[in-house]
Amino acid sequence: MEFRGHEEAVSSLTLSPDGSRLATAGADRTVRIWEVPTGRQIVRLTGHTGRINGIVSSPDGSRLISVADDHTARVWDPATGKERATLTGHDDMIRAVAPHPDGRRIATGSFDHTVRIWDLTSGDSIGKLTGHTDVVRAVAFHPDGRRLATGSFDQTIRIWDVDTERQLGNLTGHGLVHAVAFSPDGRLLATAGVDGTARLWHADNGRPAAERLAGHAGAVTAVAFSPDGRLLATAGVDGTARLWNPATGRATAAPLTGHTAGLTAVAFAPDGRALLTAGHDGTARLWPL
Repeated sequence: MEFRGHEEAVSSLTLSPDGSRLATAGADRTVRIWEVPTGRQIVRLTGHTGRINGIVSSPDGSRLISVADDHTARVWDPATGKERATLTGHDDMIRAVAPHPDGRRIATGSFDHTVRIWDLTSGDSIGKLTGHTDVVRAVAFHPDGRRLATGSFDQTIRIWDVDTERQLGNLTGHGLVHAVAFSPDGRLLATAGVDGTARLWHADNGRPAAERLAGHAGAVTAVAFSPDGRLLATAGVDGTARLWNPATGRATAAPLTGHTAGLTAVAFAPDGRALLTAGHDGTARLWPL
């Protein structure tokens, strides 16, 4: 199934917790909400004045949060399409966003080299992580909510204690880092970068958990674990998505092809039976598994 309507690249996507709705964010400065079973566009959200780089859903599905080149994060009501709040504080474009497991907080990463933690109820910035020396390209909370992984164009992946804002670890190997994701059980951290690989690390000690997952022709731009943690999906600038067994580091299927340009995002449906991708060709696609 194909979701087509954005006038430029689709930069990010997120599914509602029940899998019935898909939200996509684009370089055309819009967020669009789609009915998954039919592919019909339901709502078009506008308000950002720059390219939208990320979109996430709160764990309970009551909020959508988008981040953009206009230096803001915006909170939306997905049911009505109305904007609830605009979060300001970053000094440059915001590139990444992740929801906290408690649903009350988010983390954002910016071209200003910082990560901010926000309270969604008050709209206030309640934490600021500093240490990266280039754009923070990716952020992901550990399932326990106490740790945060960040990936940067300074060629590092850093692990933080969210409450103390203390850095716990520093991983290297990719060059420029494009994506980070924790497994559902919190034992593994997946990362992806410009070196054309995804890597798996033990979340507790930062040691490699498998050989490099190599197969894409060019940078790997996104990673996502299946809900049961038995599959890892990657997406790349080569326009393909690939599925891997994180226990072995081996591919489990032929590459998924069909996009006509590089991919920007990948996500599993909540039931694990489908994969969704988005790309520079202006489309999002659903792949039954």
